[in-house]
Amino acid sequence: MVMNFINFDYLVRNFEAGELLEKFLVSAVSSILIIRVFLALTDYPMIGGENFHISHMLFGGLLMTLALFSLLIFLNSKIKSLGAILGGVGFGTFIDELGKFITLDNDYFFKPTIALIYVIFILIYFLYRIFNYPTKVSKKEYAVNAFELLREVVLNDFELHEKNKALEFLNKSDKKDPITKSFFNIVNNSKYIIKDKNIIFQIRDKITYYYSKFIKLKLFVVFIVCFFSFISAFQIFSAISNIMKAQSFFTYGLLISSFSSLFLVFLANYFLVKKKRLFSYKLLKFSVLISIFLTQFFLFFQEQLSAFAQMLMSLVALSVIHNLILQEQIIKIKA
Repeated sequence: MVMNFINFDYLVRNFEAGELLEKFLVSAVSSILIIRVFLALTDYPMIGGENFHISHMLFGGLLMTLALFSLLIFLNSKIKSLGAILGGVGFGTFIDELGKFITLDNDYFFKPTIALIYVIFILIYFLYRIFNYPTKVSKKEYAVNAFELLREVVLNDFELHEKNKALEFLNKSDKKDPITKSFFNIVNNSKYIIKDKNIIFQIRDKITYYYSKFIKLKLFVVFIVCFFSFISAFQIFSAISNIMKAQSFFTYGLLISSFSSLFLVFLANYFLVKKKRLFSYKLLKFSVLISIFLTQFFLFFQEQLSAFAQMLMSLVALSVIHNLILQEQIIKIKA
């Protein structure tokens, strides 16, 4: 009976959902590690004086509310990214105090808490994987996502790779639909719209230009191999040093996750040498995500400061590889 009241035609998936959920997850994990390191360094200060204690869970709720409001009020895609990051930080700040609400004595340091948080993030990660690679995409979903691309033209420019992407989506949608057919003709016959860009977009275009030049150099392959190999080797060193101090579930988990990340780096380096850059970058990205979601959690129980330092390195690496994938996709679409 319930199914009859739900019109699944309205449940159109956003093709950018995978990227947004990834930002949400990374922000959430980062916020938990940063909060715990900060509290340990400052000897767990209390906000509110002698009579009150304002939990940081409340700040998490505030950030999630701001994220929701931003998504409800504004329409452009940049707000989606901001909402994903704000929501992730808010969720991480909120879920960090889970131990207080599952124990009778409100124990923030309840040890199984981190395992429960880990399970929650793994479930969210599987959700991310589902939406990052959507299957059985309907013609309506292709059409709606094409319209979303065109909406950004009003706010930004309309470059060649954006036009080609919109045409690709419209080609896979229902061409018999009069609205879709009209949009296809408009896009196909339109010229590129290049607006006056602010300093941020000018910097982005410069980076894109120099990146396309840099990837043609042999030095580029050497740089990528060395950069990600160094990060993985550093994590392996930390894992081995920790397992030599004490053998436990967390030290073995740290070692296994570090070796998994290193294996993916080696595999990615192989495909990079074979000039399969996009596939190589995706393997590197998966390696960094393993480091963020697994290695950092296990490391946190051994060395909080080291976990924080490696988290920063992993975030830098993720930012680098994200931009490499983006530029590579733009180059392929232009080609």
